[in-house]
Amino acid sequence: MRKAAHFTVFLTGLMLLSGCGYHKPQAVLAPPTEGQDQTTGKVMMRVKPLRDFECSYYFDNRLISRGIQPLQLYIQNDSDTYYVLSGSDISLPILGKREVGAVFYRNILGRSLVWLLGVALLWQVFLPLFFVDGLFCLQANKEIGSDLNSICINPKEKLVLAPRTRTHKVLFVPVDEYHYHFTITLHEQDTDNVVTFSF
Repeated sequence: MRKAAHFTVFLTGLMLLSGCGYHKPQAVLAPPTEGQDQTTGKVMMRVKPLRDFECSYYFDNRLISRGIQPLQLYIQNDSDTYYVLSGSDISLPILGKREVGAVFYRNILGRSLVWLLGVALLWQVFLPLFFVDGLFCLQANKEIGSDLNSICINPKEKLVLAPRTRTHKVLFVPVDEYHYHFTITLHEQDTDNVVTFSF
């Protein structure tokens, strides 16, 4: 009986180390108070690269260590013009929602694998818990997908920036291809005019 208790404690520790937690990342959409600003006409854009400890706070994941550099993007359109932001008009290669989501899904998968180990070795205790946790994982995956849809810009996505609005997004860039000097171009919706921001 004592061995079973020790094993349960050990397995619970493994589960915690498997990356079972997950912070909802909407908090990352608060306007960053630091970063690089540029204003053209009545449009202001601010970009802030997130550091690894900030990734841990917002996403419960050290994304930079895992090859992804997130950038907070805040746009303040105080003009009377509709602008369009296209993922293809960002001079950095950005990752899509599926590629970024895979990092989070693996994190939750690790939790399920630990539960499976428990079920295999001590099924009377862990089988009911495994089913409950499986439902949790399904719900967590659904929330991750919803969260990424709200914060992430896909490479082929076009985002309309209405007049007098604020927009918060996160760009996810491969670490190996990230560099500090890049441009983001906005197109006026009804004309061929463009506004380019250089960072």
